[in-house]
Amino acid sequence: MPSDDLAALWKAEEFLKGIFGPNFKPEWAVVLGSGLEGVAGQAKNIVPVPYSDIPGFAAARVAGHAGKLAACELFGKKTLLYSGRFHYYEGHSMEKVIFPARLASFLGCKKIILTAAAGGLNKKFRPGDIVAVRDHMNFMGANPLRGPHDAAFGERFPDFGEVYSKRLREAALKLAKKSGLRAFHGVAAIVRGTLCSSQN
Repeated sequence: MPSDDLAALWKAEEFLKGIFGPNFKPEWAVVLGSGLEGVAGQAKNIVPVPYSDIPGFAAARVAGHAGKLAACELFGKKTLLYSGRFHYYEGHSMEKVIFPARLASFLGCKKIILTAAAGGLNKKFRPGDIVAVRDHMNFMGANPLRGPHDAAFGERFPDFGEVYSKRLREAALKLAKKSGLRAFHGVAAIVRGTLCSSQN
């Protein structure tokens, strides 16, 4: 018998395939954080779905988070575009917070780009700087791998040697600098109320 989490994911997957069509196979998932809603304007062939319609989803309540998931083409790639997210600090469970990422995997995504507006501990950082996360420190006292395990979610203890792709990070920084943006590698300090990054 499937777990409640797995059953909820199957239900959401079936719902979205009914809207996006069985032939939509996304290569990427992109989660837009605060201030990045304009990226959605670059997408083509958009099929949007409000979060409130998707089984298992929570509402996006933070300002600047539109609360929509779209199947689209973004810069030539079939993409799942999440306009906004729901957060642990809003009172959601860890299982609820990671639901969209797991759903992207169930729909076929092998790569996910997570974006966020975050504070920085390094005094050299300025507002608007780009930081490509190369590692993280979890100070939340919670972990999405904790609890009963279901093989449908992958390995019990996955390899964390390169959670954040070095190839993609270097490509992102190269593009940022080419566009005239200050860009760095950094480590994210994950805490219950916010996220800060420090160049290292």
